[in-house]
Formats: sequence, structure tokens, C-alpha cells
Amino acid sequence: MRKGIAQLYDESSALWERQWGEHMHTGHYGRDGTEQKDHIQAQVDMIEQLIALGPVTAAENILDVGCGIGGSSRHLAKKFCATVTGITLSPKQVARATELAAAEGMGDRVLFALEDALLLPYADESFELVSDGVPGDGVSVNGRPVMAFLSPPPACPTPDKHTHTPDDSPMGLSSISMNPMPLY
Repeated sequence: MRKGIAQLYDESSALWERQWGEHMHTGHYGRDGTEQKDHIQAQVDMIEQLIALGPVTAAENILDVGCGIGGSSRHLAKKFCATVTGITLSPKQVARATELAAAEGMGDRVLFALEDALLLPYADESFELVSDGVPGDGVSVNGRPVMAFLSPPPACPTPDKHTHTPDDSPMGLSSISMNPMPLY
């Protein structure tokens, strides 16, 4: 099944990029869905809305599960001045994401790998933030919830790190989800 998914992504990513741009996920059009805006801005706004749900104030290492061609990975790297690892099943998406990161001068801190989200090779607490294509609480990786891969956020961000101060939220999330349903 994973080969079929990888093949689908390999065959369709160029079309998705032409239609959707660098972000291959839905957008945020306001609370009631009626805000008029460019779809690319709506996609960026979706990322920002999801970040605002939790108390993420700093992240040095971020995992972007189901990264597509890396639009969200690059956005998160810029926002948090972080290192981001994006993973996908598609070799063509890895190549395109790597190319786009290099073109933006981010090739040293936004890296892409051909990995299966259900068989991650990373140790627990490797990342302060996990951005995933499925709701974080429902994902099991190597028999452990995706939240196991999260480390405590840095106690005090270094002065050269950009920090984000979210709205007050009781949710306490450190995992953000771009899509309402699993993609694999």
C-alpha cells in the first residue's frame, strides 16, 4: 500500500504544486469560512491558527510528517528560526522540497527524508514540535503515540531565536495537524 501512496504522490505532486502552490494542505478562511483571501495566504493562515492552539513559544527541532514539497517545513523553519526535518513517502517530493529549500537558502536547516511516518527512525523527545498530516493524538509510530517524539520545549530561547507568543489556550498542544483525515 505504501508503494501505491508513494507512486500517487510522485505522479501527482507537480499538478498539486501548480494548483495549490507550495503548501499541500487546506486553508483557513476565518472562523465561519467566509473570509475572502488568496488560497496561499489561507494555507499560511491555517498553519498560524494551528500553532496558536498550543503554548508553543520556541522550537529548535521540528518534525514535519507528510511534508509534501516542504512549504510548511520552510514556513515553520522561518517562523521559529528552527531546524526542520520533513518526511514523505515520495522520492519526487523529497527532491522537489530539497530543491525549493536550497533555492531559498535554507538547505542547511530544512532537510527532507524519505521516511514512513509509521516507522520513524527518530528517538523519543527528538523534536519540540511535530507538524503532521493527521491529528497528533491518534497517530501511532513504532507502537508509540507521535507525542512520544516530542521533547520539552527549550526553557529559554536563545536571543537569536524568533519566538512566538500564542493566544492563551487551555489545550497545551505541541503537535499541529494540517488535515482532518489520515493521508496514509
